[in-house]
Amino acid sequence: MEKRTVLVLVAIVAIVAITLAIVIPVVVVKGNSASTSTREGDHSTGGPLPEKYQSALNFLLENLPEDLQEELAVAADQEQQQQEPDSFPPQLQALNWLAYEDTYSTPDLAFSLDTNKTLQRYALATFYFAMGGDNWRDCPGRSMQYCEWTIPGQAKWLSPVDECEWAFLTCNENATLEEIRVEKGDGGLYGNSVIGTLPKEMSLLSNLKTFDVATNLMMGGLGTAFSSTTSLIVLRAPENQLTGDFPNQILPNNPNLEVLDLMNNKGVQGYIQLLLDHPSLIHVNVAGTGVDGFVVTNTSSSSSSVLQVLDLSRTNISGTLPTGLASLSNLQELSLDYTPISGTLPSWISSLSNLQVLSMDHANLQGSLPEELFNLTHLKILQLPMAGFSGSIPPYVIAKLTDLERLDLNGNNFTGTIPEAIRACSLLIDLVLSNNELTGSIPEALDHLTHLETLVLEGNHLTGTISSTLCHGLGYRQYQLETIAVDCVVECACCVSCRSD
Repeated sequence: MEKRTVLVLVAIVAIVAITLAIVIPVVVVKGNSASTSTREGDHSTGGPLPEKYQSALNFLLENLPEDLQEELAVAADQEQQQQEPDSFPPQLQALNWLAYEDTYSTPDLAFSLDTNKTLQRYALATFYFAMGGDNWRDCPGRSMQYCEWTIPGQAKWLSPVDECEWAFLTCNENATLEEIRVEKGDGGLYGNSVIGTLPKEMSLLSNLKTFDVATNLMMGGLGTAFSSTTSLIVLRAPENQLTGDFPNQILPNNPNLEVLDLMNNKGVQGYIQLLLDHPSLIHVNVAGTGVDGFVVTNTSSSSSSVLQVLDLSRTNISGTLPTGLASLSNLQELSLDYTPISGTLPSWISSLSNLQVLSMDHANLQGSLPEELFNLTHLKILQLPMAGFSGSIPPYVIAKLTDLERLDLNGNNFTGTIPEAIRACSLLIDLVLSNNELTGSIPEALDHLTHLETLVLEGNHLTGTISSTLCHGLGYRQYQLETIAVDCVVECACCVSCRSD
């Protein structure tokens, strides 16, 4: 009997021990979880807010602009219903970081930095969380202080150092942010998996001069994010996923803006309203966007424009060429490739007397080249392939374009002969006249194009011979032709192949 009693007692002790082994770790784990949740700012218990959190929240509500105050207050009220800190909006994640993690600006609960500096830090933290900073390819997360392998000497974002030391940023001598800028190929934000919608808090960076982030996955519009900036000089966000109307309000608000590049953001729509009297804007690129209109306005008595480069290629601008272009008298490069424009090349093209590049690849034009083209004496590139032109190549026009380096008239319906006046274009490097209806013999004038490297004449009705001067660089030629393409009816001793159809 005693032996049996001992066995029962042993069994009970074993069961109690097993039970304790299971329950105690669970309690510990839950306790740790609760502690972590509170540290990260999960206030779902409805109790009093931690002192650090309340201090940071009060500071922001006292110093943020009214619209950002309201947004943060609403989000903070809703925070108690949130279950996971990672699901908080970027403003709350930045608030929690400022309260619990940022030992640089908030030691011992007292903000050691001035108001503007702290707001700048908050705005950058909001940008970081809004754009998936923990998953950036270069300098992601907060695990290391410096980006030794990718960007030596620069700190990771949210590191406990001055934000001016964070990667990709440049500040002035007063530690005020002026640049978020990464050039192509330097291993930074270019192709850095920056994904998300630009937050309104970008407007806190009112002294920002350069925002240059290309080839990422930024979404949303730019107008709200940069609504308060007045110092922008460079705004580049090509090859992202931006949407919304073209941010026309940025132009009048930023009189020092020189470069606006939104190339290949198909979701950017609406019309461009260029200010004729904008004192600084020299480069606009909206190629590959959904822009469908173009307007030039003048807000003062001045009629001068400093714009030099305008790329409207692959947009939805249709109809005849916008007459507003005629006002851009200092324009040097105009590109309308693959844009569904129609009609003729208007005579007012002559008013663009400083034009060096005119490119209208695959336009839907008709008619002949206007004689007013001869006024464009600074043209270096005239690129009109598959553009719908017909008629002859006017010799009086060609004779005036003595600065031409590339002439591409491929795939039109030009007739007549290659004009002897082509010899005046002595700087030509590329001459492409293929796939037209040209007739006659190969002109001797081509021998005088001593810089020629590419000569494409196939797909016409030309006859004659490619001279030995062209083939072998005899006499006064300075360059060897790299490409010669002709039909088989043309004699060419140096051609590797010819076109027979």
